[in-house]
Amino acid sequence: MASHAYASSSLASSAPALLFLVFLISCLAAAAQSKLPPSSPEGLLKQMTKELNDGTFMPVVGLGTWKSQPNEVEAAVYHAVCNAGYRHIDAAQIYGNQDEVGRGLARAFKTVAF
Repeated sequence: MASHAYASSSLASSAPALLFLVFLISCLAAAAQSKLPPSSPEGLLKQMTKELNDGTFMPVVGLGTWKSQPNEVEAAVYHAVCNAGYRHIDAAQIYGNQDEVGRGLARAFKTVAF
């Protein structure tokens, strides 16, 4: 019985990794069909959106800021927006890093034309 419980917990802990792998493969497949290079800000991240009920589009890939180290979030947000093409930043209030996210976005808005 103990080995079965271990196998179940091992499988459960690998499920997020498996889902990420499936997601990554689908991203690469989408990039292969795209004429834009996926590493460019105009590439894959801008193409991967989901249409919402009101007709607007939301990026499906976002930068997560949960458990980010203090004094690293601002630089990470700036880099994600300016260099990697992110347009979706997960910054839930409970994370407590809104000031750093805001500073990173403010710097990015001065740099990138939207």
